[in-house]
Amino acid sequence: IRDIMKSVSVVSNEIKREIYIQSVSGKFNLTDKSLKAELVPAEIKIDKPKELVCREINPLILAEDNLTELLLKYGDYVIGEGDKKITVAEKIIHHILQDDIKIQDATNRKIIGEYYKGIKTNKIYTYEHFLKLTDNQISAKLASVLIESPNDKHDIPGIVFSNVENHLENIVEDAIHCHKLRYIDFLIGEIINKKEITDDQLIEIKNLNLLKSNINAHIHRL
Repeated sequence: IRDIMKSVSVVSNEIKREIYIQSVSGKFNLTDKSLKAELVPAEIKIDKPKELVCREINPLILAEDNLTELLLKYGDYVIGEGDKKITVAEKIIHHILQDDIKIQDATNRKIIGEYYKGIKTNKIYTYEHFLKLTDNQISAKLASVLIESPNDKHDIPGIVFSNVENHLENIVEDAIHCHKLRYIDFLIGEIINKKEITDDQLIEIKNLNLLKSNINAHIHRL
């Protein structure tokens, strides 16, 4: 009861607080007077809220998350035409292997690793494969990805919305280009943060910036 009243104590609106007290009183067959007696000590014992810590959003991790989401939702979907047909999973894994990219987030690394192992044995996993894994982090990621966003529900009469699948190839390309750019920024940052930068590393930074410019130019031509 004391824990309940501690929560009631933080309600600043007196009318609402009175309603809560009456509700608790009826449920536990206690008098209002006895419950109100618990409010004072509860108010005294309330811990001060901990200072909120603003965590910096890592653009590279966000780009990785986008790739992982595409894998889990559309990994087995085929994109491209003719001889260029390829699954979304194969397209993303090829991008990671071709550019020798090191995935930074541990959960993303596990999920992408599973897709890589599957592709090596000619298997293209769907999200159902990950439901069988006993990994809490992967389960949490899977749940967050598969929960349908309200923005995905198109129920406005008279308006036709195009499905994601109709533009999936472009969406995957955009996600890969974004990841490339964020990874280049990460590599440049790794060099800049060193105590001493060699001439070779300066050349590497120059080449990375040139690669970044080429990717941006390619995106603008699309």
